[in-house]
Amino acid sequence: MKFLFHPMLVHFPIAFYYLECLFLLLWAIKKDDAFRRFALTVFRLGYGSMLVAMIAGYVDSGGIHSRVLTHFIFATTTFTLYTVRAILWFRMNRVQVFNQKLLLAGALLGVILVSVTGHLGAEMVYHF
Repeated sequence: MKFLFHPMLVHFPIAFYYLECLFLLLWAIKKDDAFRRFALTVFRLGYGSMLVAMIAGYVDSGGIHSRVLTHFIFATTTFTLYTVRAILWFRMNRVQVFNQKLLLAGALLGVILVSVTGHLGAEMVYHF
């Protein structure tokens, strides 16, 4: 029996990205910079755990083949979006210019992509 790590690890970036989106929303509503700082911390944890989960997914699946292709495409798109968001977080942090709407829109788009990617992965594992 093959032991799969990806299904266990993937829950961490999902939770972190949803939490980041929630704290960005609270930052926009309450105007308290503590929410932005916590959102950035949670984003970093999500990004790091996403890299680990993607590597585990690649290893667990035995590479890219037809059964995982759609999930892989969505995962790669999600990774690309979050990499762009990581660059934006870094640049915005350095120049101390924060664009709430851009960060929140990126987070919302990100959790939509994460949700679709997760659903596709669950379909493969649990055969819905």
